[in-house]
Amino acid sequence: MRIVITALAVFSLIAGLVMYGAPRILGIATGYTAKQLCSTHFVAELPDQFVWDYDVFPRMEVMGPLRSQLTYVVDETSASLLGYQSTARYLGALG
Repeated sequence: MRIVITALAVFSLIAGLVMYGAPRILGIATGYTAKQLCSTHFVAELPDQFVWDYDVFPRMEVMGPLRSQLTYVVDETSASLLGYQSTARYLGALG
């Protein structure tokens, strides 16, 4: 009985951490992707695929299998991952 209670407590703790941490992690991943692509596309004028292949995608390796779900669009530079979306906009001299 004690093992079952301990297992339930550990499971509850892990579930709580995942539910609290997942939105933050997904927000960071999509925000970083949008910011990098916006900066490199509009300011540095680097090719989007180059930035994706050599900067963004390798850095997202910490996400494990979720990394393959990360997508981006460069018209206004948005990135999304499992329903979480971030957008970065270039505002000329304002950044």
